Amino acid sequence: MMINIIRSELLRLVSSRVFVGFAVITAALGCLTGISASHVSAELNQSDWELAHETHEVELENWRSQMLNHEEACDAGERWACEMLQENSGPVVEDYLRTVVPFSDQVQATTLGLAIFMLGVVSVFVSLYIGSQFSSGGISTQLTFTPARQQVLWSKVLVGTLAAGALSLLGLGLGVMMDMLSYMWLQGVTAIGINGSPGLQFVRYLTAAMLAGALCALLAVIFSSSWKGLIACALVLYGPLILFAPFGYSLLPDAILPHRYISAVIFGSYPIGADLSDSAEIDDPFMVIHDSATTYWGGLTYCLLVLGLLALLASWLFQRRDMLK
Repeated sequence: MMINIIRSELLRLVSSRVFVGFAVITAALGCLTGISASHVSAELNQSDWELAHETHEVELENWRSQMLNHEEACDAGERWACEMLQENSGPVVEDYLRTVVPFSDQVQATTLGLAIFMLGVVSVFVSLYIGSQFSSGGISTQLTFTPARQQVLWSKVLVGTLAAGALSLLGLGLGVMMDMLSYMWLQGVTAIGINGSPGLQFVRYLTAAMLAGALCALLAVIFSSSWKGLIACALVLYGPLILFAPFGYSLLPDAILPHRYISAVIFGSYPIGADLSDSAEIDDPFMVIHDSATTYWGGLTYCLLVLGLLALLASWLFQRRDMLK
């Protein structure tokens, strides 16, 4: 019976105009992001050299005035000024040329921007898709013919999570495809090279999107509304930041707030780029004190525990709520 409920929920999803609309928006966003990032990979042209020459002339004038000041200070016996005169060779035009971004860096920038934006897109979609079924009375109609409430609940959460992953995969896939096509057009097929671990990044981004989808699905069920769940999610994420900002951060709010764990899931660690094998002190301008860095698995465990607690609450409320009136 559960399989049939999931099939009917999937059919309801793919026939939904909201899903089709969000899929079109996601596809357009992925294509535009990939195409717009291609300009940083183009070969240097005459306009780049002209801009570099103009910038070099301005900076050269500034450098000459600084050197005159250093000469005066050196004549006055300032040792540091004499050392600056010996070490500073002056700017060159090449210093102001645009850097041609490698293919791997272009893909990483594209996917990261899309992944962060897709978290908002899938959150809004899942909240609208599931919450609207409460406001329109679709849940009441469905429960009339399918009285197994728990199966209906989990089918909606599962399909909402899969829809979030599908939308995110669509946007990321089209973004990378546009990156590849534009890079081959600008640099040639042989110029494409992959460095790092783009596959692991993709998995992290998709996991984050599906977690966001599951979270918004559960909140939509708990509040029986499209927007109340989104508002509650926004208050949990950004409310404490606004509350503690005037007083500064301490170890306690940093440890209990979800930001470090969400960042660990998206970026692989928190603080971002932290060397988890090194016990050296972590320099993070956004937080004052850090007890320890958070790994990807630590962040994922935290998110799953929170989702588990919300799932229990959603199951209890959904079972007790009178939705047949």
